[in-house]
Formats: sequence, C-alpha cells, structure tokens
Amino acid sequence: MEVVKETKDQNLTKRIQDRIRWDKRVSNTDVHVMSRSGKVTLIGNVDSNTKKLAALELARSTKGVSSVENKIEVSGNFQREDSELANLIRLKISKMALVGKEFISIQVDNGVVRLDGTVSSKQKKAQAASFAWELSGTVDCQNNITLLTDSSQSSSMNPPQSKSPLIFELNPLDSLTRSQLAL
Repeated sequence: MEVVKETKDQNLTKRIQDRIRWDKRVSNTDVHVMSRSGKVTLIGNVDSNTKKLAALELARSTKGVSSVENKIEVSGNFQREDSELANLIRLKISKMALVGKEFISIQVDNGVVRLDGTVSSKQKKAQAASFAWELSGTVDCQNNITLLTDSSQSSSMNPPQSKSPLIFELNPLDSLTRSQLAL
C-alpha cells in the first residue's frame, strides 16, 4: 500500500478549509480554497459581503499564506435549490453526536428551513440552527427542536415529584430571608 505524502500546498489548503469550517460567519460549502506556493485563491458564491470578508480574513491570517486572491462573488438574491440546501444541512447534522432518542428532521421550502426533532441539550439545538443560518441561500430558519427532559429520558416508573417554588424576599430590616409558597 502506497502512502501519499501531503504537499505544502495541500496542507495549507486544508488548514484554511478547517478554519472556515469552524468559523460560524461563513460556510465551507460556500467557499472553495486553492493554494500554490503560499498564494491562495478563494472561489465561491455567498449571499453577503460579511461572509466574503470573513473568508478573506481567515485565509489571510493563516500561517504560510503570502497572498490571497478573493474571487468569491456576492449575490444579494443568491438562492439554492431547496433539496440542495436540505442536503447540505443534513450532511452537517449527520456529523453531530445524536444518541438515544435524539433526532432532527429538516424541511426546506423556498429557502425557509424548518427543523423539528428532539435533542438533549440547548447547545445541540442551537448548533443545528447555526448550520442552517451559515449557509448562503437560507432565507429563514424555524427551529422547532424540543429538548429531552430528564423525565422523558428516564423510565416512567419514576414520576417527577412536585416541589413548591422557592421565593427569596429582601426584608429591609433583616438580611435575606427564605419563604416557601404552598401551592
């Protein structure tokens, strides 16, 4: 089996692509990177100048880059086919660690993304929406993902026990006192 050694140009291209992948201002699916001898060319289509400038900033600030030619085009009415947008979001979500009862479904209609499903954390819910928003062509994102509660994850043999809410009152004559409401 032959081992292919990565060239300096391939390494530089990969480092820039990785930086774009982890930056939420622009999507790596919108921007393609090529490099030769430290000279980088950015190609793609985005829906805002902010995304174009973010890609340029990320490329310029990468060690080993001597110059950047930015051929990214900005189109205020950039559109993607709904199926393409759904597939790109599905690809990004497939890399999330969804376990147990967690799932996310994606529907796209005229660039409006609708996310449904159930996840275990607010971070996962926010991450799924950020995948949609970072893609050029997303018009709106309706995040209808719900959070699994501890009771929905545990067995139904242990019903949640009700607790009275706690209220802290500040009494000007005393220090902080605690009172409990009986509901």
